[in-house]
Amino acid sequence: MTLLSVAEIETLPDGVDIDGNWIFDGENVVERVRAADELKTMAESRRTERLNSARQQLVISQTKLLRGRILSEDEQSALDAWLDYIDAVNALDFNTITDKATFDAIAWPTEPV
Repeated sequence: MTLLSVAEIETLPDGVDIDGNWIFDGENVVERVRAADELKTMAESRRTERLNSARQQLVISQTKLLRGRILSEDEQSALDAWLDYIDAVNALDFNTITDKATFDAIAWPTEPV
């Protein structure tokens, strides 16, 4: 059986997009089933994105501290919150990801405000 891209099909059901999550199996457009390894890689990629974003929040505080400045209470609280967030993101275990349901169930920590 040859699988076609959804982009090659003339009409699509509602809710289907061409971002690679759907395939045409010869008869129907169906959601693509990703292997556990691919889902784990996607989770690691999302972790990296979140960590990079969080690290950007630390730059000003780190620079101030390196220059010998004192952080305000609000700055200290924000710095601690971002460090806690980074710890929580790093602590996530993706070894339990076996399918889309377990991937979707990842309890990502909420970014500090």
